[in-house]
Amino acid sequence: MYFLPTGLRKAKANKRVVTGIILINLIGGIGLFTIIKYLNKKQNLPEHVIKKQKIETQNTEFTVYDLNTKPLTLSSLKNKIVLINFWATWCAPCIKELPSLNKLAEYYPKDLVILAVSNEPTDNIKNFLMAFPQFHANFIPANVGKKQMQATFSVQAFPETYILDKNGKLVEKIIGPRKWDSPEWKHKIKKLSETPP
Repeated sequence: MYFLPTGLRKAKANKRVVTGIILINLIGGIGLFTIIKYLNKKQNLPEHVIKKQKIETQNTEFTVYDLNTKPLTLSSLKNKIVLINFWATWCAPCIKELPSLNKLAEYYPKDLVILAVSNEPTDNIKNFLMAFPQFHANFIPANVGKKQMQATFSVQAFPETYILDKNGKLVEKIIGPRKWDSPEWKHKIKKLSETPP
C-alpha cells in the first residue's frame, strides 16, 4: 500500500471534477440544442408553410360579441370569407400583426370579414385599442368566452388564425403571426373571393 503526495491527490481529484463538469455540460448542451431545434421546428414556421385542417364548420354555431356587446354568429356571415384571429392584449406578436390585418380588411371590404377575437373583458380590449387608428368596417374586434374558444376551435396559443371560405369551410389554420397585407395573403384572399359559394 502506498500514499500519493497531497498535491498529486488534489490534482487527480481536480481532474476528475473538471472531467465531470465537461461531460455534464456536453450532455446538457446536446439536450438544449435538441429542445431548441424542436421548438424552432414547431413554432418558427416559414411563411409558406401553413397547417391545414379539413373541418366543416357550417353547422358550428360560434358566437362572438363586438365591443358594443352585439352578438355576431358565423351563420350570419354566410357568403363571406371569414378570418378569425385569436389574440390578446398582452401578446406582443399579436399586437404587431394587427395593423397588417386591418390593411388586409381594406383591400377586400365586400368579401372579407376579419374577427379579431380575444377572451379578455370587453373594457380591457376597448381601452387597449384606443391607441390604434380607426379600424375598417369589416375589421371587427370581438370578445368570446374562453370555454367556447376552446370548444369550437381548440386554440392552443396566440396568435392563432382560422380562415373560412364562403361556405363556412375551414381552409387554413395558421399558428403564429403573419404579415397579412403581403402579396401572398392578398393573393390567397383574392382567390377565395373569386370562388363562388
